[in-house]
Amino acid sequence: MNIISVILLLMAFISTGCQKKESLEEHHKKVLREVFQNIVGQGHTDDNTISKYFHEDYVQLVDGKKLNRDEFVRHMKALHQSEKNIKVEFQHILAEGNQVATVHTATGTKENGQQVVAKIIALFVFKDGRIILCDELTAIIEGDEKDKENASKTE
Repeated sequence: MNIISVILLLMAFISTGCQKKESLEEHHKKVLREVFQNIVGQGHTDDNTISKYFHEDYVQLVDGKKLNRDEFVRHMKALHQSEKNIKVEFQHILAEGNQVATVHTATGTKENGQQVVAKIIALFVFKDGRIILCDELTAIIEGDEKDKENASKTE
């Protein structure tokens, strides 16, 4: 094997490694979008769906409160009982390695017809292809200040 062949093999190896990193990051962003569509938007909280996206050791830190995976499921159920038509729009979504950072808004309608809009800044960490950590801060843009409780309520 001559030097040119070795260089070409090295370049192919390096190129493949870079593509895997990019596709892993793109995969994490795709998974996150699916989570927001299926769980946050549509309220799918069955065991199979939760297990597909969330690591068994999942923790959510939100506005100074800590939820484990079971509490997160209760949170999603409680949120969908109090708000309808929940939609999420990403303003920014960045991925590096096993982490994805987002700035997004969540909009929902309470039973009395009042709209609630929250701006969320969050960091998601993946382990074994599933989310193991969400660390977020929430600000109410439209609605009552007590609507901030919706970010972590479990009942």
